[in-house]
Amino acid sequence: MNIRSTYLHLLSDALSSVAVVLGALFMWAFKIYWLDPLLTVLIALYMGYEAFKIVKESTLILLEATPPDIDVKEVEESVLKILGVVNMHHVHIWKLDDETTLFEAHVNVKPNTSVEETKAIRTQIENLLKDTFHIDHTNIQFECNEHTNESLIKNL
Repeated sequence: MNIRSTYLHLLSDALSSVAVVLGALFMWAFKIYWLDPLLTVLIALYMGYEAFKIVKESTLILLEATPPDIDVKEVEESVLKILGVVNMHHVHIWKLDDETTLFEAHVNVKPNTSVEETKAIRTQIENLLKDTFHIDHTNIQFECNEHTNESLIKNL
């Protein structure tokens, strides 16, 4: 995001310089004096639009909101297809920065599931999340016979 912000700043400087030179040439050659304010407004609108996208994305990161390209219900349905998983709740998916997405959840497994089996389930969940949803870091808390009727996201 910092690189995009810097790029936007440099682009605005370059566009402004080009607009000033071209505007001056057109005003001199064709006596079109209204061109300068028009170019200024167009550049300002473009810069405002690009800046708004960066501010919106930054705000979602700071609020630890679920990324708009990830459907939590789809994640739940995919995880529940893994053999041994009974339920998943207290799910939190958020972005740490432009590239890193994090996942946290409580996963109920079948009764009498061994630690070795939960390791295999965890690996399957991590691979699924990485390959399908591009989630880089997972924090999974396994439970057995607890909170089996809880919804995916607890209503406060």
